[in-house]
Amino acid sequence: MPGKHVHFSEDYMPSPSFSVSTLPSSSGVATPPSLGPGSPYHFTPLPGTAIAHPVVTSKHRYFIPYDLSQSVDDVQSLARYARLPDFVWEEPATQPPTNYMDVRCTRLPWRIIIQPGSGRPYVTLKDLVEQLHRSLQRGVMAGEFEPLPSTMQTRISEAFIFRCKQMPESERRAEHAQGLKRLDFLMGHTTMVGVVSGKEGPNTWMLLVS
Repeated sequence: MPGKHVHFSEDYMPSPSFSVSTLPSSSGVATPPSLGPGSPYHFTPLPGTAIAHPVVTSKHRYFIPYDLSQSVDDVQSLARYARLPDFVWEEPATQPPTNYMDVRCTRLPWRIIIQPGSGRPYVTLKDLVEQLHRSLQRGVMAGEFEPLPSTMQTRISEAFIFRCKQMPESERRAEHAQGLKRLDFLMGHTTMVGVVSGKEGPNTWMLLVS
């Protein structure tokens, strides 16, 4: 049984409230200076639409397939390999810019609220990548795992065991002792293949993984 192979976080913190009414209004968000149509990083949505930054838009030539199990430092190194300058990480994660993103994924039972963390009034690309990674590193409570169908429990447990085995031997025991993480609910599908605008409001976004 899956429960014999995994255990759960003892210092779990409950998810924050997802009530939009508790979040700041987006009406006061300041748009940063445009890089202009000549810039390879320039992206302009059609009127009435919102789009994600090209780095997290799979159909764009500057898209970087990000492994959500990796740290932000790793993905920034990947970006440098792709010859993207560091300033790109301070650009808005969306156009038009927004002061929060309500990110959802069909494989996850939780929403992930992304908020500005870079001293700017809008969510930057770095905010998005950092906070996605941080959220998925959170431990899982038994009450979040045990109600799931047994087949899903098995797949999540297998993803957990495989993830631990992939780590250096010196880190494997400590990682296993931490128990299941939200990342394991992706069941091995940890590569972000895009962030697209959702249908439940202007600030909702869908995280696509493979």
